[in-house]
Amino acid sequence: MAVKRTGQEQVPRWLVVSAGWGWRLLVVAAAVAAGVTVLVVLRPIVLPVFLAVLLSAYLRPVVLWLRAHRVPKGAAAGLGLLLFLVVLAGFVALGAFAISDQSDVIADRIEEGVDDLEELAADRFGEDAVADARARFEDSADGLQDAGVRGAVRVASVAFEAFAGAFLMLFALFYVLRDGDLMWRRLLGLFDARTQTFADQAGRNAWAQLQGYMYGTAAIAAVDAVLIGAGAFLLSVPSALAIGLLTFILSFVPFVGAVIAGLFAVLLALADGGPGRALAMLAIVVVVQQVESNLLQPVIQSRFVSLHPLAIILAVAAGATLGGFIGILIAVPIAAVVVTVLADLREAGFFHRGDLAEVPADGAEGVES
Repeated sequence: MAVKRTGQEQVPRWLVVSAGWGWRLLVVAAAVAAGVTVLVVLRPIVLPVFLAVLLSAYLRPVVLWLRAHRVPKGAAAGLGLLLFLVVLAGFVALGAFAISDQSDVIADRIEEGVDDLEELAADRFGEDAVADARARFEDSADGLQDAGVRGAVRVASVAFEAFAGAFLMLFALFYVLRDGDLMWRRLLGLFDARTQTFADQAGRNAWAQLQGYMYGTAAIAAVDAVLIGAGAFLLSVPSALAIGLLTFILSFVPFVGAVIAGLFAVLLALADGGPGRALAMLAIVVVVQQVESNLLQPVIQSRFVSLHPLAIILAVAAGATLGGFIGILIAVPIAAVVVTVLADLREAGFFHRGDLAEVPADGAEGVES
């Protein structure tokens, strides 16, 4: 006698397994999306605090050195914050001097370049076409000016938000430098005794990864700035110092920063010396970027961060979508931390068994001392 199969038994096993995986992945994706949404909504708070953590990667060794020499932790944190403000003020003053020293020359060269382009366009397309193009450009400029007036309130709001964010970042930076070890111990207290050891080790590994990324990025940015600035100086491009400073700052932004800095240098070379000097400056920028991607990145960054270039590109794209320019800036360090934590979870057998094995501490350098 044939046995009648139930509806559950008639469903193919592959469909049952796929459905089980599917709804579970949907739940996980929904939880991740909810967390990202909360972070985006709280961006005015989250971003300054995260930037403070990034900056502490540079300043914490100074604070630890001061505390090792019996400086009270409050005073050591204050001195570390003061050092950051002094360095920042130095960069701003140096950049302002470099730009103002050559601003008249740059403006004159750009004006001369525009006149030359108009003459070439008049010879090629006729004076009437050039006059019509100029009129349309002036109309567009007037429209932008009117829009700028109407958007003055919005600009003021953004400026106030930026000022508040900077103040919150400095405030958070001071307390991260002063009480980072205490904050970490209290965070570990939220875990039970069985997973506390793993959480401590994973956090220290993530901090080492973040700190290494910041060190490596600063080293690469310094090399790029020196080489491109020196190239601009040898080509007699105006404000070579400003080009070097801009290159150093924008090199902290993956991919996009290097393009913007190189474009700025090439445009200045074009305005000052014509197409020949611009091509020479472009060649220098391309060579430096090739040296960075093929030599500096593998030698320096690979010692600290284990991220594939495709993962970096995807992280930058996601950061740009969610947080704009700031998202691009912080996307790679966040990705580096996430990859490190996932690797620790895999090593502990979490994805295989669903729980954490006891992982002995390996003495890795971390946030605390």
